[in-house]
Amino acid sequence: MAAHRPAADRARILSGSLIVFALSASAFATPALIGGRRLKVVATAAYDEFLHSMNWPMGAAIAVCLLVLNLGTVALYSRVVERRLKRRLGEAAS
Repeated sequence: MAAHRPAADRARILSGSLIVFALSASAFATPALIGGRRLKVVATAAYDEFLHSMNWPMGAAIAVCLLVLNLGTVALYSRVVERRLKRRLGEAAS
């Protein structure tokens, strides 16, 4: 049986939560199905601006904000995981 490694479990949890965040932040169909037009999330707000209001500049601004938020979160997670990995490898080498 393999030994239990809490550090590996934390890395798996961080990776899984990052995947869930990235997919749910950009999800369009799920909030529309659950909440209909009443539930406003960023993806449905951009959709409404593009197709219902015909306000293309505002829709583009919302989409860029969503993109920046997702990229920032991915970069932050990557930096945290990389620092932890370097720290673990540095301790293991000593």
